[in-house]
Amino acid sequence: VQNLMIQDASVIGNNDVGTAAGTSAGTIRNVTVSGTVSGNDRVGGLVGETTADGIVIDSTAAVNTSGNGATGGLVGQSGGTVNNASAGGTVTASGQYVGGLIGDHQSSTPVTDVNASGAVTGTGSTGGLIGRAQANVTDATASGDVNGTTTGSRVGGLIGEYDPTR
Repeated sequence: VQNLMIQDASVIGNNDVGTAAGTSAGTIRNVTVSGTVSGNDRVGGLVGETTADGIVIDSTAAVNTSGNGATGGLVGQSGGTVNNASAGGTVTASGQYVGGLIGDHQSSTPVTDVNASGAVTGTGSTGGLIGRAQANVTDATASGDVNGTTTGSRVGGLIGEYDPTR
């Protein structure tokens, strides 16, 4: 998927929910989306889940995203590559792995040249940029408020849980 714009979308589903794709094993390049997305697990403003072969590059989401777990403003759960991307909507989840850009980055591939600016609310492993990162993160910013609910742990302004050794 490339060179695409989706405006004012409203997407509702259960698992693997996103504005451009529920799941992706390919390349999503130069895609801009706006609107709202809601679901249960692996919910993202752009794509719900990317597999190990999935790539998100040069893409932006201004999407208010809500879910339970693995919820992110751009990608809910990432097993692949995310570079040169941004997210600007609010992200709200009732569970863990919640991030302004990526909810749960399970890839060993570094996340680079990224930013998130929306408010983020979750319980455990909640971050302004990434809820849980299992790779290095470089050239990144997050500027939205981050709120770990009263039972929350591993809450950070940039990354909630950082463990690149996994």
